[in-house]
Amino acid sequence: MRRRATRRNEQAVLEDIAALAERYEVTVRSTTRANLAPEEAILSEAKRGYDLIVLGVSRRPGETLFFGNTAASVLDRSAISNLFVAS
Repeated sequence: MRRRATRRNEQAVLEDIAALAERYEVTVRSTTRANLAPEEAILSEAKRGYDLIVLGVSRRPGETLFFGNTAASVLDRSAISNLFVAS
């Protein structure tokens, strides 16, 4: 049951992003990759010629600002701009 709710929430977020992109006449493309580690999938897509990676993150507890291993790996290994969105 929780998995279905999560999937619905993810779908709703993608639909909101698509609507916002359409409003501002920006092309947005989303891709789902199930057989790769998240950072590998993100970096693989970024190599297709994109200018910006936008990644939703959550702050991890600790003394220093840290958004998790995926965000750290993408930031460290990507050659393009990164925008981390935390709510």
